[in-house]
Amino acid sequence: MFMFLYKYKNSERENLCWKQSVQILNLRQLCLQINIHRLSGGGSLKASKPDEFVKQDKKENKKLTTGQKVGIGAGVLALGGIVTAAILTKGKTLNPANFAEHIDFKPAQTMEEAIEFAKKNFGVKKFDLGNDLELANWVNEGLVNINNRFKGKAQMPQNILYDKKVCEKLSKGEEGLMPAYHQPSTKTLGINKNAFDTVKNEFEKLVNENLLAAEKIKETKKVSGYTLVSRLFEREVTPEGTFIPIPLIDKGLQARFMGFLHKYRTAPDTFTRFDAFSAIQLHDDLLGAAEKIFKNPLDTIKDLLKNEDVLKKLADKNISVKTIDEYSKLSKKDQILSCMNLINASGLDHPVQGTYRGNSKFDFIYHEMGHLLHDMNTSLNDWFFGRLSGKSEKLFKSDLNKQKIAGQISWYAQTSPAEFVAECFNALCAGRKLPDDVMKMYEYYKGPKLPEM
Repeated sequence: MFMFLYKYKNSERENLCWKQSVQILNLRQLCLQINIHRLSGGGSLKASKPDEFVKQDKKENKKLTTGQKVGIGAGVLALGGIVTAAILTKGKTLNPANFAEHIDFKPAQTMEEAIEFAKKNFGVKKFDLGNDLELANWVNEGLVNINNRFKGKAQMPQNILYDKKVCEKLSKGEEGLMPAYHQPSTKTLGINKNAFDTVKNEFEKLVNENLLAAEKIKETKKVSGYTLVSRLFEREVTPEGTFIPIPLIDKGLQARFMGFLHKYRTAPDTFTRFDAFSAIQLHDDLLGAAEKIFKNPLDTIKDLLKNEDVLKKLADKNISVKTIDEYSKLSKKDQILSCMNLINASGLDHPVQGTYRGNSKFDFIYHEMGHLLHDMNTSLNDWFFGRLSGKSEKLFKSDLNKQKIAGQISWYAQTSPAEFVAECFNALCAGRKLPDDVMKMYEYYKGPKLPEM
């Protein structure tokens, strides 16, 4: 193909086609640069920020305009469409792997053993996490779990790396708390060792910031999603494991978070960096749920009034409710108060949205592998013009039904189709059973299929 292009590149018109065709041959490398999927939230980070895309080199990460896409496509079509067919459809089918259906994991005693385990069982070509054996065992065990869940049919990364330059760059910004990332073009699973080295300190900062916020609310009497969640940090867990939950937010999430907070306070020597990451993520989910009440109280009211269990409990307590039209005419402050009253009266354990995160310390491995396999399962046509394009992402965010379905998984699953797929994949690998409408949308966005799906 390159010889053919070179032969005709002397005329001006064919030269343009030649340049554009070379461009599209590099397109997959260009558009599937390092997808750095950071841990949302943590420290002073806010729960509303989605994953970001970062490059390793010094060049600016520039998006292709529609004109550039069309220009590139036109150049290729001028050559008979051969390159278009090869590039735009590449990766649309994820071929199954052929690893052992079940692998028993035993922690390696040396780094050499850990490297050999990854190469022997998963065909990993390069495994370099420095001398951090604990991280190496964490990665290997997480991959074993995925392999066993897929019965040996899941593709695995070719490279598992700690890239010091990338991680140093990430540490300078908000992405520093990201524990793992992936690079589809090289099938690399990246581990941010720098983040693991500092995450316990970051959690300590989070605790102190929330304690200050909890004190401030006593003076100002102002309530927000953040100050609401901050009240949790004043709670103490009894030896029996009970505590006084704050109202309005998922009680199950609170209990899991308070378990980590209790461990941090009473047995700090046993509080691991994996615990710190999990606790930050759970805090982020609690914050996301609380902020939804304050940012979109009317939406929450609508959801509550569609819930038959809520309506029954309100009726049993002789509590009357307004119509949606009447609620919509209230001020936002009164909508928030009405929303809080409805939630308190309903007594729901998780009144706002579900969460399938925080299942185990392997959440971040599962999430990033979900992205990696998803990228391998989709074509450039999907990303540029199809279900995962920028236009489709905007539609996803504005589609109330899709947002509601994604909200059953987590607030983060609502940020984009790609995050929805990765969040579902995480839950599936953890053995969670997802609702039928969630699975239908997961398949629509070409999420990696498990054997029993």
